[in-house]
Amino acid sequence: MNFTILIATPWLLSWLGKWFFDNVIIDGKKMRFDAEGRDLLKPVYILLLVAIFTLGIGTIFMMAWFLRKVSPFLHHECEEVVPA
Repeated sequence: MNFTILIATPWLLSWLGKWFFDNVIIDGKKMRFDAEGRDLLKPVYILLLVAIFTLGIGTIFMMAWFLRKVSPFLHHECEEVVPA
């Protein structure tokens, strides 16, 4: 079962990112996260390998790298959202 969860991790992160950023409004503009699970395969598994080989300590330093790899999929929508 644990192996199955590790395989699904990139798709789970993609789903959570889409759900979260669909509900975020910054400066009156909606956010959009358009990463697919396949886009997150390499960064997620590299982060996982670093965490395993360094007993979790390397993960602290790899989070900035991971966020740089994921941030191109985060966009501001052009339309302004009027508060109700």
